[in-house]
Amino acid sequence: MLLRLLLLPPLLITFGCDKHHPVPPEYRVEPSNVKRGQVYYRSVCTDCHQRELGRSIAPMDFTMAQWDNYFTVGLHSDGDERKAIQYFTGQTYRQQIAGHNEVARVFSDISNQEMSNDVRSFAISRAKDSDNPGSCQ
Repeated sequence: MLLRLLLLPPLLITFGCDKHHPVPPEYRVEPSNVKRGQVYYRSVCTDCHQRELGRSIAPMDFTMAQWDNYFTVGLHSDGDERKAIQYFTGQTYRQQIAGHNEVARVFSDISNQEMSNDVRSFAISRAKDSDNPGSCQ
């Protein structure tokens, strides 16, 4: 726990954005931490997308409704159940990549539901039709 507290502030500074981007009430899930979702998305999701697809997927690539549907359905676009979002935000996946991904290691004890909520909230807060589309970079 202490290690996570020591590592998290530099990670947040690395990703720039210091203001909270609220999620509209109709898309809110609790508990969720938009900032932690941002760090996870940038370090874990983007890393995988770059490796597997050769490109990143920015939150502003989709609308809030599209992100909401994606997290509700829980599958990547090809429909392969082995690629469920719950798997990629889950503790098992985080433990598997912890050896080469510092954020996954630091966030390894966050519950599956909390991490999924965090990433969902970040994606929706930065969606194409949000008040602050895109990313902090």
